Amino acid sequence: MTSNASEATPYGLRDLERLSGAPEAQLRRWHKSGLLPAHRDGGQLRYRFADVIAARTARALLEQGLTTRRVREAVEAVRAWRPDVPHPLASLRVVADGGELLVRIDDQLIHGRSGQLLLDLPLSEELPTARPAPVAALGNEAPTDADGWVEWARSAELAGEPAEVVQRRYVQALALDPLHPGALIGVGNGAYAAGRLDEAKGYYERSTRVAGEHPHPWYNLANVLDDLGHVDAAAAAYRAALDRDPDFADAHFNLALLWEKHGQRGRAEPHWTQVVALEPEGEAADLARRFLADPTDR
Repeated sequence: MTSNASEATPYGLRDLERLSGAPEAQLRRWHKSGLLPAHRDGGQLRYRFADVIAARTARALLEQGLTTRRVREAVEAVRAWRPDVPHPLASLRVVADGGELLVRIDDQLIHGRSGQLLLDLPLSEELPTARPAPVAALGNEAPTDADGWVEWARSAELAGEPAEVVQRRYVQALALDPLHPGALIGVGNGAYAAGRLDEAKGYYERSTRVAGEHPHPWYNLANVLDDLGHVDAAAAAYRAALDRDPDFADAHFNLALLWEKHGQRGRAEPHWTQVVALEPEGEAADLARRFLADPTDR
């Protein structure tokens, strides 16, 4: 790759993980599945700034309760309708209307499953969205509500600011709204990254009480319970995530690993099978096939 091409794709996989908040394994699966294509520099995956926004947007959609299938449907609908859009995840805004998933791109609104154009909208018209708008600079003026502080925290994450700066903003959001799901998860993630697992567990448990209809609070809780060695509780939380989204490939993967770690191969097998069915390409599927072929070959 020439230096010009390298400058055009300045972010590596680890950079994207840090800036988007999405785990490396998930980013690799998004790349393999075509949801978030990457550029190649030798054997390394490289990303542009638009890819960073795309990854953050995908994460935000999932955190707001949209399933992986619904996110993929929205992206595929946009691609089918506007194949010239190079980064559909970065371009779309999601609108919840009577349980239907609608997608706003540029000045038009389309159906999130079929790609059918529904109506034209003036650019100035604002629509209610099922997630925060893509990250935008908020300036030096502090927000006045919890939503603003959560968005400011996410802006700091995207800019690569120190973890303590990000955490102060999530904490301020939580002070303004102790039941804000995004703030609870953000503070919990900070505690988790710092190794304060019991503290993270508390925040994740609270997030399941205020947003328990969504899979991700349960998934976060399951991960920290697994790390704490609470096997049965972790398995129950993974199952709760899967009850809310049976196509949640990461939850199937982590639950299968949990059972494998504790010698429960029979319990792991159906989840490995689901991993292969849901995400047939990539490292996760390769590992799943390995266990399915010979669970003793580790």
